[in-house]
Amino acid sequence: MTSKTWTPRSSYAFVLMHKFSMLSLSALIEPLRIANYCSGRNLYGWNLMTSNRLPLVADETTILTLQNGLGNEELLATAFTAKQIVGGVAFLCCNRGEPGTVHHLDQGSIRIAEFAQKPGSRLEALSKVFNQADIPCTTGTDLTRIRWEKLVWNIPFNGLCALTGLPTNQLLSCPETRQLITEIMQEVIAAANQQGLSEAIDATATIEPMLQTTAGMGAYRPSMMIDRQQGAPLELAAIYANPLQQAARTKTAMPRTAMLHALLQATEHPDQDKS
Repeated sequence: MTSKTWTPRSSYAFVLMHKFSMLSLSALIEPLRIANYCSGRNLYGWNLMTSNRLPLVADETTILTLQNGLGNEELLATAFTAKQIVGGVAFLCCNRGEPGTVHHLDQGSIRIAEFAQKPGSRLEALSKVFNQADIPCTTGTDLTRIRWEKLVWNIPFNGLCALTGLPTNQLLSCPETRQLITEIMQEVIAAANQQGLSEAIDATATIEPMLQTTAGMGAYRPSMMIDRQQGAPLELAAIYANPLQQAARTKTAMPRTAMLHALLQATEHPDQDKS
């Protein structure tokens, strides 16, 4: 039997007194244990997070990071051994609702790949664990490609939804913003294909199916839009700054992405003097 331990990054006091629930498409999931290794302190603090978890990590421990954007594995490799790290992305729609509740709205697959070693039995074993839990999980051989594929969606929708305050369906229903989303996606794919991928990302085969899938998600609010509405910090480095830096190294222009990044940065804390 596999136990589940959840580490909430917020609402820990509420969860401790009440309960934590995940409302999924087909089930109500109540985890067995709630852990708060950081004693209620801010989990965004990297030094705090790693120092509190180092005693939990042995040489044979596998560290799986399922986060958006670029640079997550490199950051983990500064505190742990690079060969311990597996990276991946989750293709799902979920929102934090009332305190102690997560709403799983749509999708739910995971794709993982090794960070610093060739794929092997470890990757297959991880994938098997997810699939046995009815979470579709596939493995890949090119983590860089997997991350840029997710950025094709994250860069346009996270930024535009956060800036406009509009959910995905409203952006897609407007011809002008739908065209802008398409152009940003093309820009991201062009930059991705200069990163030495094992196989180029096909814009024709990627963009329209991605738009159709997003349309089927209804009035979805991406995480960056929710963070903006709640006054939480945005993931600007991983989703915008790092990809822009990678593109600049290959002399690939991303003017629309750069504009999104600049506007998001300028409106992050408008009451503060940025000079």
